[in-house]
Amino acid sequence: MYWDSWQVAGENILIVDDNLEHLQILSTTLSEKGYRVQSVVSGSMALTVAQLSPPDLILLDIKMPDMDGFQVCERLKECKTTCDIPIIFLSVLHRVSEKIKAFKMGGVDYITKPFQLEELFARIKHQLIIKRLYRQLKEQNQQLEGEIAQRLKAEVKAVAASQAKSQFLANMSHELRTPLNAIMGFSQLMSDDSLLNAEQQENIRIINRSAENLLELINDILELSKIESGVMSLDKTSFDLYRLLDNIEEMFQIKAEEKNIQLNFIVASKVPQYIYTDQKKLRSCLTNLISNAITAIAVEEYKFTPQGSVTLRVSFIDDRRQGDKETRGQEDKETRGQGDKGIRGQEDKETRGQGDKGNVNFSAHLLFEVEDTGCGISPDELDRLFDAFVQAEAGKKSSQGTGLGLAITLKFVEMMGGEIKVESTLGKGSIFAFDIEVDIPVSTLVDTLFEQKVIGLKPNQSRFKILVVDDSEESRLLLVKLLQNIGFDVLEAENGQVAMLIWKTWKPHLILMDTRMPVMDGMTATQRLRNLNQNHDDLSIIAITASDFTKAKNELKKAGFDDVISKPVSPEIVLQKIAEYLNVSYFYEQVSASDSSYGATRYLNSTISHTSLFEELMTMPRNWLSALHQAAKEVNEDLLQSVIEEIPEHKIYLSQILTRLVKNFRLDIILQFTQKIIGN
Repeated sequence: MYWDSWQVAGENILIVDDNLEHLQILSTTLSEKGYRVQSVVSGSMALTVAQLSPPDLILLDIKMPDMDGFQVCERLKECKTTCDIPIIFLSVLHRVSEKIKAFKMGGVDYITKPFQLEELFARIKHQLIIKRLYRQLKEQNQQLEGEIAQRLKAEVKAVAASQAKSQFLANMSHELRTPLNAIMGFSQLMSDDSLLNAEQQENIRIINRSAENLLELINDILELSKIESGVMSLDKTSFDLYRLLDNIEEMFQIKAEEKNIQLNFIVASKVPQYIYTDQKKLRSCLTNLISNAITAIAVEEYKFTPQGSVTLRVSFIDDRRQGDKETRGQEDKETRGQGDKGIRGQEDKETRGQGDKGNVNFSAHLLFEVEDTGCGISPDELDRLFDAFVQAEAGKKSSQGTGLGLAITLKFVEMMGGEIKVESTLGKGSIFAFDIEVDIPVSTLVDTLFEQKVIGLKPNQSRFKILVVDDSEESRLLLVKLLQNIGFDVLEAENGQVAMLIWKTWKPHLILMDTRMPVMDGMTATQRLRNLNQNHDDLSIIAITASDFTKAKNELKKAGFDDVISKPVSPEIVLQKIAEYLNVSYFYEQVSASDSSYGATRYLNSTISHTSLFEELMTMPRNWLSALHQAAKEVNEDLLQSVIEEIPEHKIYLSQILTRLVKNFRLDIILQFTQKIIGN
């Protein structure tokens, strides 16, 4: 047995007992068992022997004349040489209080006299085995500590190399983002000029799109660096999925038309308009896959072939899928017009699961599929397709991309709770499919700030003074023009030192401060301004940084910045932050339905006559349908909203589609459907 395999003979045992008869019996029997035994008749002698020749275990009597066992134990535990020696108490005292006291003093066991020798031997062996294991564990720990020290030295070198790489990426990010900030910012300002003709507006949009593509490339390199260092995290927000798809489709439409490629976006009818996940990472995944799909068709061998196609399908999938089986919605074959501006399918699966997650109705999974009729991928390339800096043959021949897109897409999909698969036939095309886990938010709570364009400050407000600090003249000019056009008083400074001089005399309400500048950087200037302005809370400082936004945000806030904006700056975000910290009110340009809800309206119009909405309404109680019909008949929006709020949470599609119909003043559709059901 495991217990019997342990050999503890030869261990040194010290016996302390003033009873010579007990002492003789224990000494003889333990010696016969192979132990080395020392015997003493008093506590003082025990202390002397234990310090001169520390035993492996002590058998200690309690009742002794000059010093009792408790006192001896206390003295032994106070001494560094003897504090770790296990002590077994031997005593005629059998009250629970004495036993508890013995253990509190540091004893490892307590045996009452008279005792059975076999029991005593077993307990002695048990304690000696524990001590041996403890000693072995201590030795192993020391060995591990030595190995850890060696590894730490290696890690220090690796960290130094990683920091050098991070510093290089930060410098490159700053140097590239600063001119991009000017290109994108001024092109956006120019696009607001009503005097420009259509061709000029299109040219500006091309400039802006090209700058955005370059920014995506920079972001890809930074994202890969973050993936490698393990600091990537999700940034979940509620957003309009339809609008995201519209933006992506618009971004690729011109490129597809130039290459004679048909671009199709098919969105199943049950896909909700609003979802809660990481919008930037989802956008990155879709743009990477669609861009690759277009490249696969446009390689040299295929440029004279008939028109190719790239199709994006979006649908619900069943979380309970098994193996590799994938679920697709039934695609609706009816399209709108000849522009391929969106094709809606039907998805008959009921959404599953309900849960109260604050502003979230329930969770679901979405399936995204990107299919192309391009050159396909050979089986040899599939195994390494998602490795960094690896490109399929089509990518190599196109001389485009860095080979990072699929590696980043794979990581992002996994972070969003899904997986990605690829099917490809050489010479025929490929299908990339990935699913992600999303929450379905309450649509009315989705942030709609960016659906409105700020055109000025409302009257009867204080005159707000804003200081723009940046060593780049172009970046300063961009922000100065933007803010002056809105109605703010604006001054500018080229470094932190000049900014401090202006602050002393002008006392701005808010400072937009670049972080990396010569003479005095933004962090140093902010820290000094905070020290000078300790008793005043009337100064807000927002950092403008071209460095890694996620990593820099916490560091900059610790340095005294109130908030952080990443370059290239978005005018909407700048104005939003200013409104947040200065509590200003804006005038907004009236946004037409085609601008603010184009995607939602488009998807509604493409499917509103189909059976999905009718079938959803058929599942609702008759009295609820009557109430909905009457509210629509009376054109009572408040009553309509009240009736819609009674829809169960798991029927989010019905709730969102009715809400959008009300907002678009399509009460005629509600009346048509409800009348048909009530009439039947």
